Amino acid sequence: MKKGLLFAMVLMLVACGVENNINFSTTQGNCADGSTNASYCMAVTIQNNNGGQNYINSTNYPITNLSLNVSGASNVGYPSAQGSSYDPNNCLGSTINPGSSCTFYLWLTGESFGVGTHTPITVNANYTVNNTLPWVTSGNSATSSLTVYETPGLQISSTGSSPAYNGYVQTYNNNGFNTPFKAESESIANAVANDNYYGFLYLAGNSGIYFSGNSNYAGNATGGSSSIKGATNLIISGQTIYGNPNGSLSNSVYTASMQKESFSWTQYATGLTNPTTNISAITGTRLFFANANNAYVCTQNATGNNCSQEGVGINGGNITALGYTTLSASSGTVYTGIIAGNAGGLWAESGVIGSPVNSWVSVTTGNGAAIANVIKIVSDINNNLYIATATGNFYLFPANGNVGAQTSSLTSFPWTVQNPVAMVVDNNGGVIYIANSSGVIYSCPNSTTGAGSCTSIGQSAYTSGILGLNIITQLTSG
Repeated sequence: MKKGLLFAMVLMLVACGVENNINFSTTQGNCADGSTNASYCMAVTIQNNNGGQNYINSTNYPITNLSLNVSGASNVGYPSAQGSSYDPNNCLGSTINPGSSCTFYLWLTGESFGVGTHTPITVNANYTVNNTLPWVTSGNSATSSLTVYETPGLQISSTGSSPAYNGYVQTYNNNGFNTPFKAESESIANAVANDNYYGFLYLAGNSGIYFSGNSNYAGNATGGSSSIKGATNLIISGQTIYGNPNGSLSNSVYTASMQKESFSWTQYATGLTNPTTNISAITGTRLFFANANNAYVCTQNATGNNCSQEGVGINGGNITALGYTTLSASSGTVYTGIIAGNAGGLWAESGVIGSPVNSWVSVTTGNGAAIANVIKIVSDINNNLYIATATGNFYLFPANGNVGAQTSSLTSFPWTVQNPVAMVVDNNGGVIYIANSSGVIYSCPNSTTGAGSCTSIGQSAYTSGILGLNIITQLTSG
């Protein structure tokens, strides 16, 4: 009888020998470099039997040889793919004893899904269970998995024309509209830029450059800066931010690398004159700004930092929008790629960037119709330009398009949104989001023809004062 009981106990232990109580926990917003509240980041802790080793009710052993793989999306950075920078605690090379844990990091490398989606991402952990009982074969392999989600959101920012919404941001995602939260100081937010490295949304105000991210978080990226404080224009390209300060430094452009949350600014170029708030464009290392009816280009070159006027002023009024794309030469005329809009029309600059003798050519539709009252020009990832007018008409000017009454590539979309004030292209969702002056948000089809109609997705909290629309994905646990 005793032999039978002993044999049964051994069988029970052997059967439980490869069981390992591995648990995952996540912290949204934590990055491998120490940044916090960033939408693109997530800390993942793998814990080996949080109750410790107990041979009676939980046969548990040290684990080693941890490896990871991610499925469901190609834009997730993780240790096995990106290396030690996402594994500062060396989880992949460590022994995790019973009751111990180790934390590694996930970090989105960009946008991959459309607004309104909630895409599951599976993190698979493979490891070796180092059994220590003499009657159990050592070196058993095991697998555990964790599911997280990519949740893209449309960020709606307010200028604060109503005091209740001064500097506030509201998000629209798969759960609808969330409650607006304070993302800026008491000064009016006057520029918006979308970041594709940490997933922060930056807002430039009169007294600082603020950023918001995960869990309604807001911070001041210029609190420790001795130079740039507030700004009238922000441009982000990759992991570099450019700011055109307000006040005494408004004739210059400053730049900083995106390292954590606070920037160390250096002067990039100088020579601007009273640049217009929130009107800018970029290509490579060239930045474009507006002043009244003049366009400026700022760049770094062999002769130093330089901002210069682009040719002559444009007819038809002050510049209200700027864009950049590649343009095809037409009838012997070469174009710089700079597109500008004003009350009098849409214009393409002919000549060479930086030349004082450049001129502006009217961009019309294929049938020669002029475009008046341009208020917004936005670009997609392929440098196609989308143009909105104050009367609610919309146009597409494709990259490598032609300028000219007989050969113009500018096409008119068949849909209208009355009184548009902000617009953004959802490249992954295949739509264009537009906000009107009453705070209604529309989803409009994005195609070469614009076929179809716009659909209202709902009323934002802002019945006036919408400044901008941006798209940022959150890495979430549910």
